[in-house]
Amino acid sequence: MGVVSPRNLQKWVSIGYMGVAIVVYLLIGRITEMVWDLARWPYPDGWPMTPPELTGFVSAIITFIVLRRTMRVNVFMNEAAAELVKVTYPAKKETWLTTGVVSFIVVLSALILALYDVVWGWGVRLLY
Repeated sequence: MGVVSPRNLQKWVSIGYMGVAIVVYLLIGRITEMVWDLARWPYPDGWPMTPPELTGFVSAIITFIVLRRTMRVNVFMNEAAAELVKVTYPAKKETWLTTGVVSFIVVLSALILALYDVVWGWGVRLLY
């Protein structure tokens, strides 16, 4: 795959932080919206965003800034990204082969469990 520079890793870590910020935006926005609706507060007119959206947006920005500025989080995430670069993935042929084996075992197990269920049900009906 080649040599990966620390700057390139930091780019991916920052993209991950943005993903976390988006999740926070959606989560906090949804929670605030539920509380806002339960309290039956009216939405103000003329605002570019509703208060729940604004709350989620501000929370997302704060989350992103805190994640970027916390040294321990940055060190951990950069080390994790550096380890993920070392991961090797199997070839396409090997992936299809192992997928087929796993699928076969799952179907076989399901058939055995279904047979066991039928036999067990038949035995219970005979006794009761």
